[in-house]
Amino acid sequence: MDYESFATSRDSINVDPDTLFVSDDTNDDTNLNHSSNMDIDINSIPVNLENSPIPDVIPIVNETEADADTATCVSSTNPDFLSHDVGDIFGSISSITDEQKHVFLKDHFFPDENYTDFIKQHITKGKQKRQYTLSFQRSWLTQYPWLVYSPKQQGGLCKFCVLFQPKNERIKNAVLVNRPFTNLSKATGKDGVLQTHANCQYHKESVSLSSEFLNNYSKPQESIQYKLSSINEKNYNLNCHILHKIVQTIVLCGKQNIALRGHRDDSTTPSQATNKGNFLAILNLLAKSDDTLKTHLESPGNKNAKYTSKTIQNEVIEIVGILNLENAEALVDLPHGPWEWDRETRTKAQGLLHTMESSMFIVAFGTVKNCLEVIKPAAVKLQKREQDIYSAYQYIDNAKTTISQYRKDIDDLFRTWFKDAEALAALVGTEITKPRITGRQTNRANATSDSAEEYFRRNMAIPFSDHLDTEMKTRFQSQDRVGVELFGLLPSSSKSISDIEDFVKKLSFWKDDLVAPSSLRSELQLWNRFWEGKDPLPDSLLGCLNVADEDIFPNIRKLLIIGCTLPVTSCEAERSFSTLRRTKTYLRNSIGDERLAGLTLMNVHGDVDINIEDICKLFIQSHRRRMFKNSLLTAND
Repeated sequence: MDYESFATSRDSINVDPDTLFVSDDTNDDTNLNHSSNMDIDINSIPVNLENSPIPDVIPIVNETEADADTATCVSSTNPDFLSHDVGDIFGSISSITDEQKHVFLKDHFFPDENYTDFIKQHITKGKQKRQYTLSFQRSWLTQYPWLVYSPKQQGGLCKFCVLFQPKNERIKNAVLVNRPFTNLSKATGKDGVLQTHANCQYHKESVSLSSEFLNNYSKPQESIQYKLSSINEKNYNLNCHILHKIVQTIVLCGKQNIALRGHRDDSTTPSQATNKGNFLAILNLLAKSDDTLKTHLESPGNKNAKYTSKTIQNEVIEIVGILNLENAEALVDLPHGPWEWDRETRTKAQGLLHTMESSMFIVAFGTVKNCLEVIKPAAVKLQKREQDIYSAYQYIDNAKTTISQYRKDIDDLFRTWFKDAEALAALVGTEITKPRITGRQTNRANATSDSAEEYFRRNMAIPFSDHLDTEMKTRFQSQDRVGVELFGLLPSSSKSISDIEDFVKKLSFWKDDLVAPSSLRSELQLWNRFWEGKDPLPDSLLGCLNVADEDIFPNIRKLLIIGCTLPVTSCEAERSFSTLRRTKTYLRNSIGDERLAGLTLMNVHGDVDINIEDICKLFIQSHRRRMFKNSLLTAND
């Protein structure tokens, strides 16, 4: 985090005596416009098919004709892919699913306030040939809720008419429907392209179709199909009840890390000797106190009917993973919205802002940042898979040496750090001053000083660098290094070993892993002679392993393998040995990736409350037809 980022973060906290908003100054208007566009109620769009003025001829604007003498369209292309662009589905409407239609209607691409890649049109008008530049206006998207901008098509489109085109031969070449709107000179006005399109009959029909689609998608129980048949209503309510029980059972097994499937959970045999798994066992237990579930499970159906399907289980487990991801993304976006806080929260925020602007915080921020920047590269490097123990100790030794040198040169270094702190203080509108000094101070360091720089150097920079240097030396002592004796196998180290006997004693720790421990001494002597006159010499154990022949150096090769595979830390092993090892046992080794991911999420985040209603809602949206069948568990879409 650099100084400019710190100052920017500080400016995003606006404290008002009455209300406090935490927001992103650069995105407030954008978020407001975006949310207003996203939450449009289609049913609120007036569609009066009787009284609205319908033109006799469907307007198909010829964009090559304009009031200008000459017109030339130019555009710029955004290199980044913009998701949910309505222009991406041109010519492929019949192949998209209902879920995709819902996304393009509710979550289509909407340019923010900083978006500049709108199409532009240069025109020349009048006798004097004056040139004008027209640009697609972002305000049109708010004025006409059905209008969307397509970066791919470089123009405007009607999202309702694109997704729900009426079967009308006369609109095959209509603007905003089958080709983008780019003639900006005829955009607005009473006879403009946008207003004319809003009054067209086929546009109103598309709005009506989209409104009906959204209503059926969000509330399938209110669809015409549902209302026309009382049997459908009964089946829907029955399947909703059963679906709740299924989801509750799957969530229970996932959180408790209980295997769902048995030896033959898809078996149709009535034999009770076959173990059909915990999932069916728990459902049968719930059925003893639930007559609806009991009747459904005991219904004979057809001979090939299954009680449950692993497909349904996988879909529910996948939905749980999707909800967890959506919740995580919502938490990331949470700080960017406007908030109204209570008095206690505003007081805490005011105190936090005051602390961030204090001299003590700013100087401490710069001091800690500069000192810990030495450790960061080593910490990042050691988190990678390909690091061996020798390289890890090299990174740590370099960091320790640099920190010790910082302590020796703290006077010169802190002079630069203090200037950076003064520059940061100027960005936030404050000045670095030393605190009030008393004769007896017990709550903080109080060494005497003549200036603010001297005060913070004596009372902050020197104590912190001393503490960091001591902690690094204590934590990474030479006698605590595991496998350090293996470093002697490196050619650069082996040449400096004068006492072979002492080296053999150190390597005897690994004698149980060696092929022939008795010949280790002679192998070491041969290993030293092997590297005489060789250049360049390998600087890692992995480089030595590539040339250590298994027949000539069997013991040394085994030691090199141990050194290369010796983990730097146990973090990764602990992760795999904890949840995944308990979830993916040898009896469940054939579990799929999506199923494993969902079950692991439920087990790891067992404290997270899973909303059963949300899971059922997403399942119903994917299988609306199944909800009206006689059996939720056996019907196919």
